[in-house]
Amino acid sequence: IFVGNFDHGPNSSSAIFLKHEVAPLAIERTGPMPFYIVGNNPPYLIRNMQKFGPAAEHFKITGYVPDTRKYLDRAKVSVAPILFGAGMNGKIGEALAAGLPVVTTALGASGMGLTHEENCLVAETAEEFADAIHRLHTDEVLWNRLSTNGRAYLKQSLGFEQIATTFHEQFASCLPLKSEKASKARVKGKSKDIALKLAHFPPVKHPEISVVVLCYNQWPYTERCLRSLSNAQAANSGLKVEYILVDNCSTDNTVAEARKIKGLKVIANPTNSGFAAGNNVGMRAARGKNIVLLNNDTIVPPDWLKRMHEQAQRISHLGILGPSTNTEPGQALFGARYNNLREFFDYNKEIGRKNLHQWELCEKISGLCMYVPRAVIDKVGYLSEDYGMGYFEDDDYCFRVRDAGFRTVWAKDTYVHHFGSVSFELSSKSREKHLHYGMSQFIFKWGKRALNHISHSHRKTLIKPVEQLHL
Repeated sequence: IFVGNFDHGPNSSSAIFLKHEVAPLAIERTGPMPFYIVGNNPPYLIRNMQKFGPAAEHFKITGYVPDTRKYLDRAKVSVAPILFGAGMNGKIGEALAAGLPVVTTALGASGMGLTHEENCLVAETAEEFADAIHRLHTDEVLWNRLSTNGRAYLKQSLGFEQIATTFHEQFASCLPLKSEKASKARVKGKSKDIALKLAHFPPVKHPEISVVVLCYNQWPYTERCLRSLSNAQAANSGLKVEYILVDNCSTDNTVAEARKIKGLKVIANPTNSGFAAGNNVGMRAARGKNIVLLNNDTIVPPDWLKRMHEQAQRISHLGILGPSTNTEPGQALFGARYNNLREFFDYNKEIGRKNLHQWELCEKISGLCMYVPRAVIDKVGYLSEDYGMGYFEDDDYCFRVRDAGFRTVWAKDTYVHHFGSVSFELSSKSREKHLHYGMSQFIFKWGKRALNHISHSHRKTLIKPVEQLHL
């Protein structure tokens, strides 16, 4: 059994992995068995699993059920191939509570604090999942041990008494003691914040670099980004840079305010054409030999562009260069800690000294900040506009760039802060909708290669060292 609400996009990739990768091997090892996919709102590609593709006759897609317990009670194994995401997982907790042994990935186990062979089985590849399913069908001692230990662990770690105790301790720890006031004031004094001046950009006739910022509403974030770009301009001495703001038909005051900024080229799209199409408008308007695509919900430090440009000149066959950041596990520097703008700038100075000219090859460079040479765009083309409003067009572009013989590279000596997904109006439902669509398009286009990529590049817990950063 696999349980998952398909309003949550990653559940589709898990179900596809189970259907196309795991099920054929499991049936080959163990013999015919039914695979139940239980969960709300399965999309077209999930509903058709019981009609088409490998082992179709063994798949049962239930859609929404009022209570999963009757399905869990008659199942032999709960499979939870969590390929990417973060945190606790309801499907695993439900199975453990029902005494049903669970096979999951290391990501799924870590989110629940589970231990391989003690209260679950951990698998990563399709072969490992098939082997684990076979063991639980044939080894009664193992099945009973995991069933008993899983229930006991759940009660011990997430039972009512334990949660009540933990909540009381955490709540009490939030109450400040009177004796702490003086020390807190001194700490605050040491890390006094700085303010960014209003943005303005010098005119450039023949730019070497074009920075394209795409936005949709959320003017306060966009203005902060532009102020940081303007602040960094002094450190980019010697670089001729033009700045282009592409607005995707905002309904707030973004366009009116942006047009007040000297030296900023503002392009107002008549409709919200999405992430890829909006960036393509900016890329076509850009005059630079190199183009940087930058999200509007970012903050850049001084020297960011100079460091990235220097890196780009050193790396042969460069396709896409991205900075270190806080929301992409493949571009994360562990130990990043900062609470305000001054600390953020100081941190960048530190890694600039420590990691100067260091870089790594990586599978994906996030679209939050992409440095792309003009020669690459001339050969590969623009971003694919098949992905709707957003998500996975950057993965797609990285595939295309590497297939054309170029490298995708992560620069470790500069760091861009990313607030994350503000263009979707801070709505989790909106993000999930677009994530699901983009992921489906990506899988349809690239097949098994896309599934392997999602498993490798998206499965780790996102690193967000400072979620409430005041910038």
